[in-house]
Amino acid sequence: MYYYFVVSAFLGGIVALGTGIFIYCRNNGKVLNKIYGLLSISSGLWCLGQWGYFTADTYGLALLYSRLSNLVALFIPVFYLHFILLLTELKRRKLLIVIYFLLFIFSLFSFSPVYIQGMRPQLMFKWFTQGGVLFDIFGAFFVLNITYALWRLVLAVNRSEGHKKVQLTYILVASVLGFIGGGTTFPLVYGIPFPPYGLILF
Repeated sequence: MYYYFVVSAFLGGIVALGTGIFIYCRNNGKVLNKIYGLLSISSGLWCLGQWGYFTADTYGLALLYSRLSNLVALFIPVFYLHFILLLTELKRRKLLIVIYFLLFIFSLFSFSPVYIQGMRPQLMFKWFTQGGVLFDIFGAFFVLNITYALWRLVLAVNRSEGHKKVQLTYILVASVLGFIGGGTTFPLVYGIPFPPYGLILF
């Protein structure tokens, strides 16, 4: 089972990173494409960071991978909300300023024990992230961003028609599956013995 998580994190990371780089580099001038590319790159790097500390030989290396992974994780809810606002053609400039400012503040503490306290053994993993106080605050920030984005996406699906409705529905379903999958990494951070089975979905 351990190798399932290792392979899931590695393959998921490579696919998301490659997709993101491809989309970003082929950007045709649309901010929407650029933000989606950055979202995919962030997701891919987060997955590869998970793979890194799953397979690390030493505590120091595992902690480094975890802090890098969780630094990148800060960008995911911000880029996702920005992407959804652009996709649904909603202008929320003040909201974007606030969430990007909070992203900057969080990132200042990304290598501090107040965000990632350390690493500890969990189930079949030699090392797993142990969050600090700021990790809890980021968790709330993450949930609020994603919940609001999904709500706006649901509203957009309900009022759209034809091809646009199909496109938005696909994005909604993929988003829900992805965030549920990624969310299965949270229980072990808090010592709850539930493995990240859904990691492959992210």
